Amino acid sequence: MLKKIIFDLGILLATAIFLISFYCFLHGSFEMYPTPEQTEKARIAAAIAAGLSVFANVVLIRSRLKLRGKKQNRS
Repeated sequence: MLKKIIFDLGILLATAIFLISFYCFLHGSFEMYPTPEQTEKARIAAAIAAGLSVFANVVLIRSRLKLRGKKQNRS
């Protein structure tokens, strides 16, 4: 039960990080007058964060599904 809650919270957190980084990727730097270099750096960092959060989401979802499969086999 506790593992299920931990995986669900991890999936929720990874999804939130993905959505925030995707928003940052679309809008670039949040400064008043960003230079093109600052905007590019912000987009690169957002793309890396989005990629890592997608990877984390895939790992967490697969682990959660394996945990659910083990519970069904016990019954």
